[in-house]
Amino acid sequence: MIKRYFEQRNLILEVNLGTDKNGKSVSRKYNFRNIRPNATDTSIHAVAVAISKLIPFPTDAISIVEQQGLLDDSMEA
Repeated sequence: MIKRYFEQRNLILEVNLGTDKNGKSVSRKYNFRNIRPNATDTSIHAVAVAISKLIPFPTDAISIVEQQGLLDDSMEA
């Protein structure tokens, strides 16, 4: 039987730095790794908003990226 298991969760904040000399939008992503697996979406969002207030540029997006793996029980010794 194939089972899914949790590996890692990251919080990503994308901020708008403005525009370059050609008028193209410039952004930056801040990646916060190893978010606790039991953290709720509400608490993660609250932390993201608090961090956003410390960054001197507007936040365009708040994202969560989860990495999971697959394990085949029949391959275990």
